[in-house]
Amino acid sequence: MTPILFPSHQNLGIITRALRVGPRVLARELDLHILSGKTALLTGPNGCGKSLLLDTIVGVTRIPGVRTFLAGRELTQQGPYARWKSGLRRMPQIPSLPADLAVEQVLEQFTQDTLWRATDIVLELGAIKRTSRLGECSFGQRRLVEFVIALGASRCVLLDEPYAGIAPSIKPHLWTLIKEFVSLGARSALIVGHQGESQEEEYDQVHSWPVPQDGPSDLLALQSGMTIDPPEARPTHVRPWRIKSLKIGTRELVRDLHILARPGSLLIVSGPNGSGKSTLLRCIAGVSQPWTGTSTESEAGPPRSAVFFGPQAPRVAGDLTGEQNLELMVGLGVRPDARRLRVARELLVRFGLPLGRLRPRAEVLSGGEVSKLCLVGASCSPAQVLVLDEPFESLDSASRHHAHVLIRRVLHVGRTVVASLHSGAPGSSLELDLETAVSGSWGDAGQAALTAPSSRKEKT
Repeated sequence: MTPILFPSHQNLGIITRALRVGPRVLARELDLHILSGKTALLTGPNGCGKSLLLDTIVGVTRIPGVRTFLAGRELTQQGPYARWKSGLRRMPQIPSLPADLAVEQVLEQFTQDTLWRATDIVLELGAIKRTSRLGECSFGQRRLVEFVIALGASRCVLLDEPYAGIAPSIKPHLWTLIKEFVSLGARSALIVGHQGESQEEEYDQVHSWPVPQDGPSDLLALQSGMTIDPPEARPTHVRPWRIKSLKIGTRELVRDLHILARPGSLLIVSGPNGSGKSTLLRCIAGVSQPWTGTSTESEAGPPRSAVFFGPQAPRVAGDLTGEQNLELMVGLGVRPDARRLRVARELLVRFGLPLGRLRPRAEVLSGGEVSKLCLVGASCSPAQVLVLDEPFESLDSASRHHAHVLIRRVLHVGRTVVASLHSGAPGSSLELDLETAVSGSWGDAGQAALTAPSSRKEKT
C-alpha cells in the first residue's frame, strides 16, 4: 500500500478512488481532508452514502479501497476500538446505547474526556435526569446523551445530522459547544448535513458529496410535482379519541383530552425534547395505553386497523427487501391492493428513491430512504388516520418539500394526519403544545379548546 504524507495541520483524511456497496458506486475520487482546529460540513442528498462513510471512518463498516488517516497516522487496518482509542468519536443518526442503562452509568463510562461543562449544559437543555434509564428518555434526549459522549474525542468528532430530532432552541447551544471543542488543541469536527438546507452556522470547511455522473440520477433529479393521489375512498367521519390521563413520572401531560378530528384535519403535537410527544402519539395510534387512566371503549378512536403509525426514526425489517417492507406498509400487514402498490412505487420514484434500491435487503437503506419508504407506505395504505412522529427529520430539503406536497394531497382526499413536528407544518393545522399539561377538546370542527388542568403538575 502506497504511503501518504499529510501536513501537520491536517487532522482527518479519507481517500478512495471509488466508494462502492456491491455494484453500486456511491462516490468517485473522494478525497476529504479536515484540518486541525476546524469545523467541516459534509452535505449530500438522502441515500448518497454519508452515514456509510462515517461508519467506515470509525471502523464499524469495512469497504475495500477506503483509507482513513488521523493525525498523519493510517488507521485503515485498525478495528473500531483501536480507532476509538486513537481519538475518534461518532454521534450516530440513530441512538444506539442500551436502553436498560441509566444516563449516569453511561456518562461515567464514556465522558471522562468530554468538555468539563458540556455534560451539565446538555442535560439541562434536554431536561434529562441522570437517574433515568435511556429507555425512558425521548429520542431527542437519547441523541443529546450521545452528543455529549461524542465530545469526548481527543482528535476528531463525527456528528451524523446532530440536530435531527432536537428542538430548534437547543441547536445554537450545541453549535457553541462544537466550536469550543475544536478550539481545544488539535481537534476537529465533521458534521453531516442535508443538501440544500440553509445553514446558520459558519463552518470553516464545506464539502459537497461527489455523486458519480454515471450513478443513480434519481438522487439529484427530484421531480417538482407529485400529480398522483393515493387511491382512497373519502372517509365521512373519524371516531373520536378520549384519553383520561397521561403522565410521565409525576408530570401530567393531558387530562380528559377529547380528540375530535374531522376528515382532512392536520393536528400537530409540539413541545420541547422530553415533553411527551412520542408517548402521546403512541397512545393516539393505539400502540400503547396511557400509563395512568384508560381510554373508554366508546371513545377509543378509530379501529387499530384504520390507523398507520410511523414512529420517530422508523425502522424496517432488515432481513426483508425494501419491496417487501413497502408491501407490508401499504397493506397494513396483509397483502396490499395491486393499485395502491403501483401508485406507491411511482411515488417513490418521484420522491427520489429508485426502485432498484428496493431490491436488496432493507438494511442497506439510509435513514432518509427509510423515512421516504414510510411516508409513501403510509400515504398509499388504506388507513383513515396517519400518526407520524417527526416524519421529516431525516429528509434533505428537496425531499422535505416533496413530503409536504404528499401530506397535503393526503389531507385533500379526506384523511386525518396527527404528527409531531419541531418546525414547518405542511399546511394549516391545529397545534397541541405539551409544554404545559392540557385538557379539553382538540380538533373539533377546525377549532381547538384546550386549557391547563386546575391541579396541573409542574414540569420536572
